[in-house]
Amino acid sequence: MGSTTQELIGKSDYDFFSKAQADFFTRKDRENLAGGMLVNIPEEPINPKRQGLRILHTRKIPIPGADGKARYLLGMSQDITERKQAEGKIAQLNAELRVRAAQLETINKELESFSYTVSHDLRAPLRAIAGYARMLQEDYHDKLDNEARRFLSVIGENTRRMGKLIDDLLAFARLGRQSMTHTDVDMSALVREVFADLTELTEQSCPELMVEALPAARGDRQLLRQVWANLLSNAVKYSSNTPCPRIEITGFSNSAEHVYCVKDNGVGFDMKHYDKLFGVFERLHDAKEFSGTGVGLAIVQRIVERHAGRVWAQAKLDEGAMFYFSLPTEQPAQ
Repeated sequence: MGSTTQELIGKSDYDFFSKAQADFFTRKDRENLAGGMLVNIPEEPINPKRQGLRILHTRKIPIPGADGKARYLLGMSQDITERKQAEGKIAQLNAELRVRAAQLETINKELESFSYTVSHDLRAPLRAIAGYARMLQEDYHDKLDNEARRFLSVIGENTRRMGKLIDDLLAFARLGRQSMTHTDVDMSALVREVFADLTELTEQSCPELMVEALPAARGDRQLLRQVWANLLSNAVKYSSNTPCPRIEITGFSNSAEHVYCVKDNGVGFDMKHYDKLFGVFERLHDAKEFSGTGVGLAIVQRIVERHAGRVWAQAKLDEGAMFYFSLPTEQPAQ
């Protein structure tokens, strides 16, 4: 209460508290002494003259006299004011976090619903544009000059690109609602399976693939397959102009997570644009040079984060890139 031991000796409650509060303490002490029972008050608000409102954890023990009856009362109090204030702040912060989490969940659901609806609504006019352009090419081919046929070809190419954008947008939106089934996944076998599918129908020379023994993981195999498909297709695409394209897949484990890396020797990118790398529809290379919609890495990030993992990358322009992702050694409860 802001007093030294010497200042407390010989004093009573009336020296430190108002008369009303001192009367209350004295009355309760007499009741406790008469009852002869141990008293425990987890939170006792007091208002000493020097300090203002404080909160104490108080325990009072009756002490018997020579006749065995309770004659004295030993009181011990611990000042827990700061602790209670800290607990109050934590409770307030937790309440604010719950509100913000609920708001964020609502916003995410609205965004997913919006993207899903818009994507579906875009398909009808897009199909009409593509259909009429195709009919002009087929039915009026002989009546169109070369420039008109080029225009129709550009329309066809852009409608196909728009269709791919819509497909990727739908895939991205569905990830927020898609249920997950966790199983043990042989990541080395999954990588080879995905790479074989990617290169089976390509007419270009396939890059050399080197796969280390990768740590197995636990997760949704189909979603993790999409992660590898997106990372490997990027590695194949961005190393396609390299004389001897090479892709290396490595991995390791520690006590907290499994870490996987896809390394290529392609065009790389400038790290000053790193903040755009995992954004939706963000591209670091010209679409005329390398095809794509700019959604693949955003999908990778979302899938990995749904597995409670993380994604990051390192690269140098014209010196290749390394894309990493991690998965926890123990999957948290869904």
